[in-house]
Amino acid sequence: GAVRDLLLAIESRAIDEDILVMAADNILDFSFKGFLEYFKEKRTSLIMCHKEPSLEKLRRTGVVELDAEMKVISMQEKPAEPVSHWAVPPFYIYSASDLPLIRHALEDGCGYDAPGNLARYLCGRTTMHAWEMPGRRYDVGTLDSYEEVKSIFG
Repeated sequence: GAVRDLLLAIESRAIDEDILVMAADNILDFSFKGFLEYFKEKRTSLIMCHKEPSLEKLRRTGVVELDAEMKVISMQEKPAEPVSHWAVPPFYIYSASDLPLIRHALEDGCGYDAPGNLARYLCGRTTMHAWEMPGRRYDVGTLDSYEEVKSIFG
């Protein structure tokens, strides 16, 4: 799963610095520049989020609860009853100071498959902030979603 893959990369490459993690099965219409600048400003691990009005879609993704300063209060992975309309796409920056938590996540009960499991695990153990996605992302992780995106872009 995605969390095990990340742990393998951290351990095999002896990574000890901030890391950007993103799912490769997405097409974006925006730059990550603002995301990186916000991370430098906050100096905490960071997730991306966007408003999602569809309850059906919220039930199939990560959902985050935020305070007025965009600090993460809680996170759910594929919730039956979402705590907010803030959906979390698979884009994260993890601070080097949180790497020890990541290294122990699996043995401490973190789910190993969906990348949102790690973000959910961390938000209960460290300070995290969220950055609102300024554009759109298109998931191309299944043949159906790929065909849908192809029809949008021609």
